[in-house]
Amino acid sequence: MLVTQARIPRSWKEAKLTSIHKKGPVENPGNFRMIAMSGTLYKLFANVLRSIVQDWCGQHNKILNVQFGFFPGRSTLQPLFISRCLKDAA
Repeated sequence: MLVTQARIPRSWKEAKLTSIHKKGPVENPGNFRMIAMSGTLYKLFANVLRSIVQDWCGQHNKILNVQFGFFPGRSTLQPLFISRCLKDAA
């Protein structure tokens, strides 16, 4: 069903909102922040799909050397450091 229709079931995309107390009096609603808790099946599906796509991209050289973020072993701190060095050198 899921694969043949190429869509994610609506129930998998529903998130449960939970409030977390930051600091200060608990009577003040401004001292809370909301977080969304995603469903387990959706997280599992998304991670499996991400893994498949990353593996395929790696095997077919689709990830450029200048792609730093959202890829294992690479960090956006690297290009920030390079940019800073280039700026300071100029």
